[in-house]
Amino acid sequence: QHRQSHLALLLSSSATQTTSSPPQQQQQLEHPIEREIFSVAPMMGHTNKHYRYFYRLLSRYTHLYTEMIPSTQIVRAYKRTRGIYLKNKNHPSSHDKNEIISPEEVLEVYSRYLEKPHLEGYGCGREQGDDANEKPLSELVGLSSFSSSSSSLIGEYPVTLQLGGRNPTILGAASMIGAVFGRSNTDSDAIEDGYQSINLNCGCPSNAVGGRSGGAVLMKDPSHVATIVEHMNKNLQSLSEVEPDGRDVDVTVKHRLGIHDASTYDAKVDHAKNDSEAFQTCRNFVKTITLNGDVTKCHVHARLGLLGEFLAEDTDENGDDDNNSRRRQQQRQSLWVPGQEGDKNINDKSIKIDHKREQQRARKRAREATMKNRSVPPLRPGVVDMLADEFPQVEFVKNGGIKSFSGVCDIATKCGDNKGSGGVIGSMVGRAVINHPCAFAAADKLWEKRQEQSGGTGCQYQRPTRGEVLQSYINYCEREEERIRNLGASPQSIKILRSRLIAVPFHLFMGEDGNDAFQRRLRKLSSKTVSLPASSVLSGAASFVPVETLNKCVDDFVPLEDIPIFDGYRRSSAMQRMIF
Repeated sequence: QHRQSHLALLLSSSATQTTSSPPQQQQQLEHPIEREIFSVAPMMGHTNKHYRYFYRLLSRYTHLYTEMIPSTQIVRAYKRTRGIYLKNKNHPSSHDKNEIISPEEVLEVYSRYLEKPHLEGYGCGREQGDDANEKPLSELVGLSSFSSSSSSLIGEYPVTLQLGGRNPTILGAASMIGAVFGRSNTDSDAIEDGYQSINLNCGCPSNAVGGRSGGAVLMKDPSHVATIVEHMNKNLQSLSEVEPDGRDVDVTVKHRLGIHDASTYDAKVDHAKNDSEAFQTCRNFVKTITLNGDVTKCHVHARLGLLGEFLAEDTDENGDDDNNSRRRQQQRQSLWVPGQEGDKNINDKSIKIDHKREQQRARKRAREATMKNRSVPPLRPGVVDMLADEFPQVEFVKNGGIKSFSGVCDIATKCGDNKGSGGVIGSMVGRAVINHPCAFAAADKLWEKRQEQSGGTGCQYQRPTRGEVLQSYINYCEREEERIRNLGASPQSIKILRSRLIAVPFHLFMGEDGNDAFQRRLRKLSSKTVSLPASSVLSGAASFVPVETLNKCVDDFVPLEDIPIFDGYRRSSAMQRMIF
């Protein structure tokens, strides 16, 4: 209690100093920032709405992305919500994948939801654990609400909803539903509201996504991707016709240079090649999806996407590692069917299978495959420049291999002379932002500099301190817990929410004095979220951080390459010393 009261006094004094300075609300740029000079990549398990709220406290103009949300989940959640608010109307079966959802109906459901949001309830996970299928629509695609006294007037904007899937009808409906339900349901003074664009995921090589024929698997059939984006645009266009005063929402695509089977991929051969082959493959894909003008922006992860499982790297006793690894992999992927009694490898009754252990091994292989996809294929950023020259009417955002803010600035400088609406316009960074968020908090200067160069009124607002950011986020945690409690959330749902909330600022003090103590305390208190609210956990952990660190401006940071990192067991989940 003494530590928490000490922290409260410190942060309140910092807030007083901030109040005495010119109000930050008056320091906005003259116009919304539309150009994607820098963005935080969509990452499963990380870029949820709590993280986006947190990062918006660090940077006002950085473009943010949601996690990839399956389009089928959005449509199913909408049908459940529709059943609540339009009870007296006859609707097709909820399992009808070809049902045409009209924009008039979506707007009617949304208006009734705004009148009585409590009817939808809160379904953040079953009692046994978290299940995204149980989330209501407002939790799936809803944005964080900033209070009127917040330090930002722009809310989450600019923010993009990323969708996954392959069914054109469902993706089209999900785009329209997300564009409507992504608006703020609170009285806000935000300059802009809702999603700036809808992004189609054609770049995720994960087996979990690819197994449903989504993600990078879509690059096998560029014409099908073109059909998908056409359906998405038609649905968004029909929405704008019904609601002419609404803001237009664009459709963008995130993809790789191409795809390859992971089990037969040879990294040495690929490294020896030049960029011409990768350019031709990616050129054909971009040409197909942009031919009709349905896509005007592409986010290119400048690597191949390797699909399936990698061959095991271990060698057996006879040294025949390739053949045996391939045989073991084929056995794992084989499915037993009646009539295969002659196959001893598959139908041997003496073999006992530990299903729990096999599931753990499968999850481990999936994690390893995801991490290998970020490092094994060679990075070819030059291909993105070649694509920009080939398609001058399309905007391109570089992604992959950008590990520092200096790399972002280099790309922004090269794009500075580009005054048109095409070419390379910026960069997208993923794990590096999660690992060291303050290292990219100075990104707003990129937009301010461009505003000055274009003859506008450049405006540099006063950057907050780490302590001010943490206090604002703690206040958000209190509001969020109160909100879901009022919606009837179960104790298990509240516990899950608290775990997610405390994981967000885990790397806020990266490279600063007190970071290790802060992270250790968060890990220790993370098991007590049944009884402790997230605000108490964060306040208790922050009390171990020196005053000098709390009062340090967010854009004053130690470069990540200068921070000693223990490269132990590589993980990509939250609350890890380093996200790989």
